[in-house]
Amino acid sequence: MRMVNSIPKLPLYVKYPFITSFNEYLKRLYGGHVSITYLLEHGRQEYVERAVVRVRSALKNLKYIPTGSEDVELSAFYIGLALASALGGWCLRKYVDTEAKRSYEYLLGDSEEVIVRVANAFGIHLEFLGSPQDVCGERVVIGYDTTTSKPVVYCLQFRTPVTTYLTGISKLTTEPKWKLVNQYVKGGYIYLGKKEVSRLLQEFIKYRLLSSVSDLSNVKFEGKIGDIVDRLREEIPAQKVGVDKLYEPALKVVAGRVVEEAHPPCIKNIIEGIRRNENLTHHQRFALAVYLINIGVDVEQIVDLFRYAPDFNERMTKYQVEHLAGLRGSKRKYSMYNCDKMKSLGMCVAECNVKNPLIYYKRILEKLNREVNC
Repeated sequence: MRMVNSIPKLPLYVKYPFITSFNEYLKRLYGGHVSITYLLEHGRQEYVERAVVRVRSALKNLKYIPTGSEDVELSAFYIGLALASALGGWCLRKYVDTEAKRSYEYLLGDSEEVIVRVANAFGIHLEFLGSPQDVCGERVVIGYDTTTSKPVVYCLQFRTPVTTYLTGISKLTTEPKWKLVNQYVKGGYIYLGKKEVSRLLQEFIKYRLLSSVSDLSNVKFEGKIGDIVDRLREEIPAQKVGVDKLYEPALKVVAGRVVEEAHPPCIKNIIEGIRRNENLTHHQRFALAVYLINIGVDVEQIVDLFRYAPDFNERMTKYQVEHLAGLRGSKRKYSMYNCDKMKSLGMCVAECNVKNPLIYYKRILEKLNREVNC
């Protein structure tokens, strides 16, 4: 007997509230533009309460179950965006990151037509190449079955201009699978499968949301909203406690302290990114953790640095850093990527004339010590 899915189908704007821009939302609700502080202070109680649930779910990694009302969810989404901004940079990125990841899951389960509609709402040119009779689109032979010698075909249902693709993957370029050389390109277009398009749109969603709200972290809210912001702030995990201690000025590694001026440009670039509350890619995390381990920083301080990331998970991060340090698993301490590897992964940002970032650190440290002792 066929089982019927009891979960109701969610309306489009419940799943993707951001396809209505912030200004369009204000016009729809208020008939014109109003300030974001006005929205917070005069929003309907139902909308504000739902927004608090939405923000709290994001900050505490809880599952958010939306209502079926487009007006409620659209309002809660944008009020939540404003509340997250009022709480500070880490909270805003955490909220945006959570919303974008949820949208990715929705996109994977949605029709190709809906995916194109979401893309078009961002002004992204995306074409679905299939049809109701054949959703495969562009068929690409990626190899041959060793047993039957038959071709192995991969379906690429979508295509987008190369320029659009490069914009979308700007934060993913350290992952080889996203590099242009590893894509199927024809006639100025990148051909992609549904999973890859959904991931690409996840990045565009983050860009749009982060640019759609101003910084409200220094705004002093009074009354009801002030109470809400204060209460949420008390619930925020202590993400940054002790992090700045990692960068006390010193000219040698002492009890885990490091010399920031001696970091090679590639490592400085990664650290600047995470301290801006950006999520790092797998290879960036690996390179940063292994580098710090090899210059003598202890595990707890490395974990503290990763607290800046919106997707920080203390238990998982500590386990992974301990594994890289040779304290778990095979007990093998991992080696730092050499400069050729850093270049191939797109993490090299300057020509330092060394073979390994650790050599750069050692040379600068020796130079600084000579200057001090002169």
